[in-house]
Amino acid sequence: MSNGRVRLILAACTFHLLGAWGCAEGETIIGDSSQAELADEGDVEELDELPEVDCSEQSCVIGSAICGGNSSVVSCVPDMLGCGVLGVPVPCDAGQTCKDGVCGVHQSCIDKDGDRYGEHCALGPDCDDEDTGINPGVVDMCGDGVDNDCSGDADEGCAEQCAGQPCVPGQKRCATTTSVEECVADVLGCGVWNPAVPCGGACVEGLCAGCVDGDGDGRGEGCALGSDCDDGDPLRYSGATESCDNIDNDCDTLVDEDFDTLGQSCTSGVGACQRSGQLQCNSSGTGTRCSATAGSPGVEHCGDAIDSDCDGNPSNGFEAIGQPCQSGTGACAVSGQYVCDPLDSTQLSCQASGQPVGSREICDGVDNDCDTQVDEEGVCFACFDDEWEPQNTGSSTTISLDPGQSRSGVLCGTLGSTPADGDWFFLGTWSTSFSTIIELSQPWGANGVGQTWADVDVDFFCGSGWLTAMHAGAANDSITISGNYGGLCSNGARVTMRAYVLSSITQPSSGTPYTLTRR
Repeated sequence: MSNGRVRLILAACTFHLLGAWGCAEGETIIGDSSQAELADEGDVEELDELPEVDCSEQSCVIGSAICGGNSSVVSCVPDMLGCGVLGVPVPCDAGQTCKDGVCGVHQSCIDKDGDRYGEHCALGPDCDDEDTGINPGVVDMCGDGVDNDCSGDADEGCAEQCAGQPCVPGQKRCATTTSVEECVADVLGCGVWNPAVPCGGACVEGLCAGCVDGDGDGRGEGCALGSDCDDGDPLRYSGATESCDNIDNDCDTLVDEDFDTLGQSCTSGVGACQRSGQLQCNSSGTGTRCSATAGSPGVEHCGDAIDSDCDGNPSNGFEAIGQPCQSGTGACAVSGQYVCDPLDSTQLSCQASGQPVGSREICDGVDNDCDTQVDEEGVCFACFDDEWEPQNTGSSTTISLDPGQSRSGVLCGTLGSTPADGDWFFLGTWSTSFSTIIELSQPWGANGVGQTWADVDVDFFCGSGWLTAMHAGAANDSITISGNYGGLCSNGARVTMRAYVLSSITQPSSGTPYTLTRR
């Protein structure tokens, strides 16, 4: 070019979407002369080479568009140097919303605040679709009194000292018309405002104009808060709180690094219900839980040391094991201790050895025959001869009372001059070494209907000669038979005894029971 002029073509040229500029003939050429002149095709060829224009790194891509909030579109247009800048927001038509820089009717997701949560949205509903900081995907912030995570509770788990804090971590606002500030968590997890950061342009609704922020978290290409490792997820950026969700939330290339117990072994339930699993992220992403599900409780069994009903006590219901108990009733009652029932492990039974066999019922207020009834079948009003009665053959009896043996009977009537009732027993043959101990037992006092028991006596004989007598002066008596009693006995003589009631005693109508035992 002549005269040292540098000329730029800054006229209205056509911009093609493919990124090329084109100027038609007759475009205005503005140089160092104050007078504009029309340049024909030949003049253009004679122009010096145009200098390259260095657009700012914050320049947007000409022809692209972003959403200016939820209901307007902001397009990237060329400035006077041909670099991309964001233009004036253009409102969407009535009934339309902006999504990915395009106005339209987006029936699939009604998301008023642009946080990707809302009616029919893929991430789910939003409990407050007017605030980007309130949705089920955020962590509940302390001290703001707001249910940020839509859990139904505000500030759950937060310390009381966060109450009244000025902001919620992650919240952004315009400090001035050209600067933005962000709320960050302090050491207690409570929100405080960071110093304002210049936008390099206008600040609109907490976002810097000229910032390419695809997810609305204030971060992205050319944004004052810095770049974004995932501009499609507002919960992922450098400095974000790491959640337990198998995602690198804070963009440090590590996943769930704050939850170092993940994958460790764990159990759920107690006793027989206990099941094993591994620690995994809980549904809210704030911690871990055991993957195992406790089993269902069953019936507790005695003696197996297993907590089958899963209440933490393997022996509940069987605490009486080993404690004393009584089995049987009346004269048949014996003592023992509680043990596990061998026929039913869900209960205890009383283990008692040596349970006696029921004897004949007598009028004594006791269940003698062990049938749970007392003095039944009229025993208090009539005496029934005992089993030895038909064999009362005097000193010639063959009914033996051997050592260690007992014989029981019931005596009816009185002796008188002729014994009305009496029982004979054979003790053996006499020798110089003969010796035995006889015990007599009988009830004492009144019987079951208040009548007094008669005294039972016992006479001892050697052959037909009377040796001695044992008188029932109390409920239990004993006597030792030994020696030859002054020559009354000879070797080989029969030794017998007779039980009877003295004639001087009024016999109760039901008779008097007794027991003879030879030691």
